[in-house]
Amino acid sequence: MVGTNEFALVYELIHCTRTTVRFVFLPGIRYGGINHLAVHEKSILLVAISALCLLPICPVSSFLFALTSSLSMWPLLLKDGLALPCVCTVVLYTLIGHAVVMRNSSESAKRYGWLTPNTLLIGLLTGFSLLFLAQAAIPPPSAYPDLFPLAISIYSCGQFFAFLVFWNWQAFTDLVN
Repeated sequence: MVGTNEFALVYELIHCTRTTVRFVFLPGIRYGGINHLAVHEKSILLVAISALCLLPICPVSSFLFALTSSLSMWPLLLKDGLALPCVCTVVLYTLIGHAVVMRNSSESAKRYGWLTPNTLLIGLLTGFSLLFLAQAAIPPPSAYPDLFPLAISIYSCGQFFAFLVFWNWQAFTDLVN
């Protein structure tokens, strides 16, 4: 397990040693945080803090990661009776983030084929919304009472892995360029 964590940081470590750019340390914290993610739901917030520190540098991925980390805690927030505050806060964050970050950043102008920042945002919100609505409308089987929290965790894990791959790809392309 230790070897895979360090291997995932190779590009960023090389980038940190070969450049004199002022903002190299924060991406290193972000990469290290997502590679050493613990099982607990709240530990993702530590990575979200470093991602939000990078909001001026790479606004779209930082915004989407913070949104994903908030929505990934839905089972915990629902269990604690904080569903309504979570929904209100996420809707407000999404509206403000879309108006400020997604429309006004130079990163939003980049296109990767059919993947635009708006497509990613819609896909992310659609996936979580479908899971949340299914959890509210369909009772889980008695044999699997934690089916929907597990599905939300699996979907969130896929999102976090996609961010890990993207951020490592971004570090590698920055290193090559």
